[in-house]
Amino acid sequence: MAQFNIEAYLKQGKRVSWLAIADDGETLSDVCAQVKQAATKQFGLAAPLRRWSVMQASNGCITVTMQL
Repeated sequence: MAQFNIEAYLKQGKRVSWLAIADDGETLSDVCAQVKQAATKQFGLAAPLRRWSVMQASNGCITVTMQL
């Protein structure tokens, strides 16, 4: 289970981003799926239909972004 806080998001214009840390053996798509599931509870059923992007930094931190 990835570590992230769905309440602590960064909003930049029409983008909402979360920082996450993956556990051992988790892929980027696993982390994105977990954030999408939590965002659906937070923002409603339209959240999974938005455009999503996932990026991993060199220090291992993962940024999951949803376009509004």
